[in-house]
Amino acid sequence: MEKRISGHTGLLALIGSPVGHSGSPAMYNYSFEKLGLDYAYVAFDIKEDKVKDAIAAMKTFNMRGCNVTMPDKVEAAKYMDELSPAAQIIGAVNTIVNDNGKLTGYITDGEGFVHNLRDHGIEIKGKKITVAGGGGAATAIQVQCALDGAREISIFNIKDAFFERTLQTAEKIRKAVPECVVNVYDIADTANLINTLKDVYEKMMKADILVDKYLYNKRIIRTCEIVDKMLDNDIRKAADEDSNNVTITYNVDVNTLTNQDVYVTINLPTDKAIIANNEQNAPYIFKENGTKTITINIRGYEYTYNISVKNIDKTAPKIDNVEQLNNSVTPQISDDNLQNVELKLDGNLKLEYQVGQTITTPGMYSLTAKDKAGNVTITNFIIYDTYNENNQKINYIPIYNVTTLKNLKNNINMKYTITKNNQEINENDYISAGCEMQINNKKYYLIVKGDINGDGKVTGTDLVKVRRYLIGLETFTPVEKVGAILSQRNDVSINDLAKMRKIILQ
Repeated sequence: MEKRISGHTGLLALIGSPVGHSGSPAMYNYSFEKLGLDYAYVAFDIKEDKVKDAIAAMKTFNMRGCNVTMPDKVEAAKYMDELSPAAQIIGAVNTIVNDNGKLTGYITDGEGFVHNLRDHGIEIKGKKITVAGGGGAATAIQVQCALDGAREISIFNIKDAFFERTLQTAEKIRKAVPECVVNVYDIADTANLINTLKDVYEKMMKADILVDKYLYNKRIIRTCEIVDKMLDNDIRKAADEDSNNVTITYNVDVNTLTNQDVYVTINLPTDKAIIANNEQNAPYIFKENGTKTITINIRGYEYTYNISVKNIDKTAPKIDNVEQLNNSVTPQISDDNLQNVELKLDGNLKLEYQVGQTITTPGMYSLTAKDKAGNVTITNFIIYDTYNENNQKINYIPIYNVTTLKNLKNNINMKYTITKNNQEINENDYISAGCEMQINNKKYYLIVKGDINGDGKVTGTDLVKVRRYLIGLETFTPVEKVGAILSQRNDVSINDLAKMRKIILQ
């Protein structure tokens, strides 16, 4: 080892606790030597409370990556710059790759399993997978099979400490890969053993691929064929016949309905048919235009049906209690089926806004309400403020980001004119200190926060002017002073200087 370590040798590691028994350092270092790779691999005993520091050290030492073992897998995932799709679903990582300071976390158990199958000529996509067990390796396999296109995954597990986690994993898979059907069964429920054992056995036998926890730990993977092809063909024929008898009924004429709820009922032809994805058998209630895809399992085979309803809601949401120009507004939105509401200040989305909240922060706003039918209402308004100094009162509208008149028009569509030095500005001109907005014969000063010298930008020149003001070498007009106040005070302070410096650096 010491003969091949140099000043260029890259470092990789294993973190977890305990790790003294691990064979990983011997395996990796032997591989590096045989392959001629200039890396060294060591094991660090890192408990959960030190994981954050260990991840930071990876970046500091420019480590190429590391492996993660228990109990650090979940904690390490919190500090990744990016997670693989499988790691996102599971919420844990066992491998970290450092690409020039960007850390990506992976969970590789499932990938190894799928790659092994492909090496033996077995493809996951479109297959029905049966997994016995809900531990760490089994969870990774379930997730990776879903991501790689498995059609259905049946998970059989005893009700041990992992059963609730297995249910949670199944739900995460359904959300991440909705086209994959995931079922969880208690294989050891003796109370229902007689009624369920037959179904359990049939599902296992009809799996294209069977993963058994005990066999997997022994590194044995076997594939299953349908035991009785003749029986399977008979079942499929009966399922196809039943599928033609699935009916979808509506409580109203779907061709003439307008502005009313529609109740849709799925009528199944046999007790051997169930609606998949744990959905209830109707009625489904449509309040807005839309299409819902229903998967029905008939005798173990799946059939897809689309429920489509149109022409229900043609009325856009109504936004009330909003004056276009005021110093305070409390918008009210009337619509029973809102999809989302967005409030923008100077074109920037305010994620914390809630409907019914009073808005008092001065600036230029755009409020958008969209219902589930896709109807949209947009209302623009301005919150202005006043400033008094030496009995001189000014009404002003602050702008919190550098922008041109053209961009401003895209956000505010009310009627107004903007002048500077009594001349209307051009569309490509920057809004700047000294600009005046005329609305309904009233004058409001436009103030770009941080712009003191009137060029519409926040630069070092503005920073110098604020410094000079603070030490008494310069005076500000009321408009200039309002532009320099960034910390909600009555006068310019050292805090404003710090905030201006931050704006310039950004």
